[in-house]
Amino acid sequence: MEEQIKRAVRNLNISYVFFWVLPAFLLGAGEFELFPVGGLVDNASATYYFETVGILLTALCVPLSLKLFSLVLKKKIDHMTITLALKRYVQWNIVRLGVLEVAIV
Repeated sequence: MEEQIKRAVRNLNISYVFFWVLPAFLLGAGEFELFPVGGLVDNASATYYFETVGILLTALCVPLSLKLFSLVLKKKIDHMTITLALKRYVQWNIVRLGVLEVAIV
């Protein structure tokens, strides 16, 4: 059991590192001009739409990830055996981080 917990913690740590690596890579790629930056600066309507979509995605993804975690924990994980619940807990945390990653990117 202790080995399974260590494995679950290791998997969560790896997913958390990848959660921050993608935005850092995108930031670095933009700073070093690996992909074009500022292509829509002159287009006011495109800037407005991208900002609006970003705000709406953030407003949707953050509460969704919090609510998703509590619903899954109450309805699915609480009724499983310890080993299966640990696996599902790791999987749903990775899904939750993925939903938050959408808001970050």
